[in-house]
Amino acid sequence: MDQPNSSGELHELTYYGGSMRSLFRDGERLRVRACSMDAVRAGDVIVFRASSEERHVVHRVIRREETVLLTRGDDLVTVDVRPVTYELFVGRVEAVQRRGSWNAVCGGRGGWVRGQLWHSIRSIHLLLLRLTGRYHGSKSSKTIRVALRSMYPILSASEKSSLSSEDLPTDAMLWPAIVALADQHELAPYLCWQLNRANLLDTVPIDSRERLQRHYRQAWVQYQRLFAAQRRISSAFRDRDMDLIVLKGLYFAHSLYPDPATRPMTDLDLLVRESDVTPALEIFQSLGFQRQGGGGSIAESKEIWLYEPQRRIKVDLHVGLLPYYADFDWDVAGVWDRAARVEVDGLSLRVLAPEDQLIHLVLHGGVEHLLQPLKVMLDARLAWNTWGAKVDAQSFNETVTRAGLQRAAGLTFAATEAVFGPLERVADGTEQSVPDVFVRWVSEVGPVIHRPALLRLYAGRDYLLYGRKRLRRLLVQGRSGSTGQAAESGNAETGRGMRYVLRRGLTLLGLAVGVVVTAVSHPERRPFTFLRLVLWVTERR
Repeated sequence: MDQPNSSGELHELTYYGGSMRSLFRDGERLRVRACSMDAVRAGDVIVFRASSEERHVVHRVIRREETVLLTRGDDLVTVDVRPVTYELFVGRVEAVQRRGSWNAVCGGRGGWVRGQLWHSIRSIHLLLLRLTGRYHGSKSSKTIRVALRSMYPILSASEKSSLSSEDLPTDAMLWPAIVALADQHELAPYLCWQLNRANLLDTVPIDSRERLQRHYRQAWVQYQRLFAAQRRISSAFRDRDMDLIVLKGLYFAHSLYPDPATRPMTDLDLLVRESDVTPALEIFQSLGFQRQGGGGSIAESKEIWLYEPQRRIKVDLHVGLLPYYADFDWDVAGVWDRAARVEVDGLSLRVLAPEDQLIHLVLHGGVEHLLQPLKVMLDARLAWNTWGAKVDAQSFNETVTRAGLQRAAGLTFAATEAVFGPLERVADGTEQSVPDVFVRWVSEVGPVIHRPALLRLYAGRDYLLYGRKRLRRLLVQGRSGSTGQAAESGNAETGRGMRYVLRRGLTLLGLAVGVVVTAVSHPERRPFTFLRLVLWVTERR
């Protein structure tokens, strides 16, 4: 709402905004009559100042409470937090100029009925939008696709490409779906920060704005809790003269993201040497942590889950960086020699070297999480833009090829570049198709991955690949005795044998199950994207 352009009993103001969009349109002129606030009835549309600011607000009166008025926009579902007092009241809206003539604005009992009716419709609509946004994999939705296109400029904005009001959706009804999608993909705090940085957060409808701000506050509180826990853990390890490496979240929040609260975290990921597992567990036990699980599962040979019930802190204690089911050939032991030491808010932390950070991102985000949620891909984008120039490209390619991760690395960075725009190191300025790829990835590939049946498939895949790895070793040892490497090399030359048949069988099994699940759950999806995804997941090399 701009300033009144005349003084006296009648004012004419120009309307802008989304909270009353069902009644007024941007650019329409409103005729406001100055009157006593005591003469205002429930249902009237009034103009008032937003606190002590110069900005004016147009909302409908819901009811009167003693000496104040409670108001709400017809397109909002929550009552305004701050009531209207005598000092803030400006006047009552009497008419709107539309198609060259002035039309009376309904107030009083008729206005109250109109406001309540629209409020009921909006509440139901917003609930459906939230459900659709949260479970958008169940069906294709034009609203979700439009919401994704509206969310993209906010996520991709940077110092080089600032965000403006023209980039935001003009339809206030899209915001619940945008917030729900951002919440699902763990990007809501980042979205809130981007809007606040561009001074556009106040333009978001109040209910969606409050949800974004709540996500940001929760992420900030969680970060403070985890950072305090990391201080205690680092101090205890230093007292025992033991090393540990901080992985992912805590370091990413400081080194990659503009604000630590913009990178949500649920736990601390720490790496210890295999020889230090027993004393490390003793340290955690002295700090009040309890081991989760029986300690005898296959997965816990690489990762141990710890929990401190008093402060509700979770720790994933990694013994190695490779998934327990994988047969990659990465020199994980060398990461300790290459690890760097950094200062984070006065706390000295040991972290992976830039090249190892990128490889670990490929393993964690590309292999284990299949690039879902989108936070994983944003990690990859920010990591490459931050550390890519510090890494020798030829050495990095040789490392991932030798480790058998070339397909995973290729998909991780190619998908990240396609979804979030060209990476800075290889940017060529071609961004025309980025929103289309972004929408397709989130609305078609993401829902497939999030289906419960497919999650069970991928969980089963882990154990199948682990079984394949164990059987492969047994076959090699059985044929060659102690010369397993020579026999494996000889078998690789023939290209046929038990290992080959087993690998192809598992690939076909994964494809068959994936196609059946996709056909049943997503008949409208394009199957080829998913086929390529499953092919990459099941056939490692």
